Amino acid sequence: MHVQFTPQSGRIITVNPNPALDKTLLIDRFVKRGVVRVKEVYQYPSGKGINVSRAIARLGGRSIATGFLGGPIGMWIEESLKAEGIECDFVFVKSCTRTSTTIRCDEEGIEVHIVEPGEEIEHNEVAELLKKVESLASANDIVVLSGSLPPGVPSDFYARCIDGVQAKGAVALLDASKDALIRALRSRPFLIKPNEEELAEALGMPCQSEQQIFDAIKSFLSEGIKYVIISQGERGAIGGCEDGIWRAIPPRVKVVNTIGSGDAMLGGIAYALWCGLGFEEVLRWGVAVGTANVLVDGPCYFETSMAVEIYKAVKLERIL
Repeated sequence: MHVQFTPQSGRIITVNPNPALDKTLLIDRFVKRGVVRVKEVYQYPSGKGINVSRAIARLGGRSIATGFLGGPIGMWIEESLKAEGIECDFVFVKSCTRTSTTIRCDEEGIEVHIVEPGEEIEHNEVAELLKKVESLASANDIVVLSGSLPPGVPSDFYARCIDGVQAKGAVALLDASKDALIRALRSRPFLIKPNEEELAEALGMPCQSEQQIFDAIKSFLSEGIKYVIISQGERGAIGGCEDGIWRAIPPRVKVVNTIGSGDAMLGGIAYALWCGLGFEEVLRWGVAVGTANVLVDGPCYFETSMAVEIYKAVKLERIL
């Protein structure tokens, strides 16, 4: 099965409803009460779609990032992304962009993610972003919709984006959860990439066996979704299209950081689609880039050469 657009003729657009300043604090010792002293601080412009754009840039592709930004943090994020060579076209809002904090103690094997929900987005600001996403998209574009929705953004936001961009001949890639995922499925995005927990949410029941995963993939395909990829963390991913179902298994690596690995996978998927590759190679590249991400600090700051080496080592097995 081939994708529905000419390779590299369109753009990749990432939609970021809830970006963040991502701050990682490295500590020597964690205590439940008292003072915890920080030895190193790293901060990055982040949020799932932004991480996808960064992964695409690392692989040699180009994307344009849109979404909501606000306040001094929003201004810093835009300036930082431009410095990384990522094109920006954001909607600036009255509320301030959130901060997400990770506390990591390597000595004790502790990694805690403190994720803020984001501040309220106003109705007119939601309408402005919906209009912008649709106006940016055109035939042969890839539109990546990923991440949580901040307060004030309705759960059908992604569904409305999918309807708008796919009506113009673009394809939508979806990485969402809970109600946003469930409602968006009705709009039949070109590709979905839930993890196993998100898959269970979408199905409304636990997904405890591989046969259930296979059945779920076939069910989504029968409903008109073209590509389905279920991410499984360090075990890789299982994915399917109308031609069959495959498992992609990454090599074992030493994990340094887990933040942004799912986003790196989606970036690899989007880049491979943009290059016009078939489903098996799309799945393989997604797993390779997601694995490369765990080798370095920071979301999607992996080395391109390492992603290529891991790609060569990813095992692809046909299941059905």
